[in-house]
Amino acid sequence: MPQTDEFVESVKAGKLDEIKALLKADPELIHASTGNGESVIMLAVYYGQKHVAQYLLAKATALTIFEATAVGQLERVKAALKNDASLLHAHSHDGWTAVHLAAFFGQTDILHYLIDAGAQINIGAKNEMKVLPLHSALANRQFEAAELLIRSGADVHAVQSAGWTALHYAAAVGNAGAVQHLLAAGADRAARTDNGQTPADIAGEKGHMLVVDLLRE
Repeated sequence: MPQTDEFVESVKAGKLDEIKALLKADPELIHASTGNGESVIMLAVYYGQKHVAQYLLAKATALTIFEATAVGQLERVKAALKNDASLLHAHSHDGWTAVHLAAFFGQTDILHYLIDAGAQINIGAKNEMKVLPLHSALANRQFEAAELLIRSGADVHAVQSAGWTALHYAAAVGNAGAVQHLLAAGADRAARTDNGQTPADIAGEKGHMLVVDLLRE
């Protein structure tokens, strides 16, 4: 197995001792990426390998705005935007903006900063899912981030691929509070996905009966 591939697999698996040994042999591996362009820092975060992410962060000399956002480094986000304001609406290689990442990973301080800086919050990802920041927060159960987006004017009617709205996501994860916030903001409880499911249908399918009751009041 090529050394880069071995390093990537070690990051995915959270094998810190192997990562340390590989980096000692080849420090340039800190700049390694997956075949689709994912940096090893982002890979560690996506795979939930927090100890690996922290170790790699300590070794990295620079972070992209996407990496800084995902790991919650507000000062580095500020520095990146000071250096290049266009990054506020830039998309990562996998189609996400910094706002998407802040929402998905629940980095509410960064999300608040980005919103105050004028970031678009009703922007779809440039990928097949076309997910919006509000959708990404709800899908990953980051309800504080979702509430911040709703308060900041996120479009609760926005539809992503397959016809899913934010209310469908809140129903799917079974969070009654998020459902209530969305309904209070005017979300359509009768909205249907491309295969005809309402939020209540999805909640029932997942066994979230309290949410079903809320949606059918």
